[in-house]
Amino acid sequence: MEYMKFDDAYVVRLDRGEEIVDSLTKICDREKITLATIEGIGAADHAVIGLYNVGEQVYHKTELNGPMEITALTGNVSTMDGKTYLHIHINLCDEKMNVKGGHLNECRISATAEITIRTVNGKVERFYDKDGVGLNLYQFPGNEGYKKLLKNLIDVIKEDHAKLGFRKEKIRLYYPLSSLNHFFGTSDDADQMQERLNHLPMIITEKLGEVIATHKAERFCFHIPEEGSEYVHNSMKENEFIKSLIELLQKHGCTMDDILNLFHKYSDNIITENMDNGEFDILIRFEDKPDDPYYYCFKDEGCHIIYHRFLKEDYEDFGF
Repeated sequence: MEYMKFDDAYVVRLDRGEEIVDSLTKICDREKITLATIEGIGAADHAVIGLYNVGEQVYHKTELNGPMEITALTGNVSTMDGKTYLHIHINLCDEKMNVKGGHLNECRISATAEITIRTVNGKVERFYDKDGVGLNLYQFPGNEGYKKLLKNLIDVIKEDHAKLGFRKEKIRLYYPLSSLNHFFGTSDDADQMQERLNHLPMIITEKLGEVIATHKAERFCFHIPEEGSEYVHNSMKENEFIKSLIELLQKHGCTMDDILNLFHKYSDNIITENMDNGEFDILIRFEDKPDDPYYYCFKDEGCHIIYHRFLKEDYEDFGF
């Protein structure tokens, strides 16, 4: 293996018997490359490629052997847990001119490979999306607060639909400044937070539409358009916990035991705490459901049971 650097690019030659992924990883480690694109061509005699099944969340691997031309090699360099992470796809042509391609796991060079690594000034980490598609995805730190905000907006709209039913109409949701600062990990004043919310990113608008945020003093209002309400309605599952909980609470004669039994239907690992603070009687929460991090607080008022759910940080702010 030999390579030279020209401006922002490394031009690489791999020789017979060398493996692509291992060789490029060594270069990135040695040159401290944290973000780059990869492209190349060459010849190989052994490769393992994969196809990802999103439903199964499994890579199905195929081993290829024999003389092959690398007709296309493309990918990128990023980092995961601080270590070099390569994501490469490849197309390989055999002696009969049949082309197969997929995610590259390994590829051994039979003659030579000519590869360019073009660096980008920056660093992008990856995270394992265990609750989504099951892949190691790009993580953009600046979006984490907006993701938390989006999830909470959707959860509140689901709760509203479960209580009142769905109608395709505009919705207004209200938040104190303290809750928004928890989402973003900031200590913004009201004007600073308003500036942060003036241009919401695509991760919110592609689902909820053109959401507009306004405020009076430290009270913020999110104006959700009709399409946002419809999106949440269409994505709500029949067995959503919040829907089942509200249906149970609306039944005459609902007891605390009924509520506990419902929680246990969704998980064997729940945490309960007696509160007896005048506001609520008991707190119940899931221990093992990251998609439902809420603290559910219940009060038996004799004729019926009322509840309120809090995020952990908001719950702690109230000093219960």
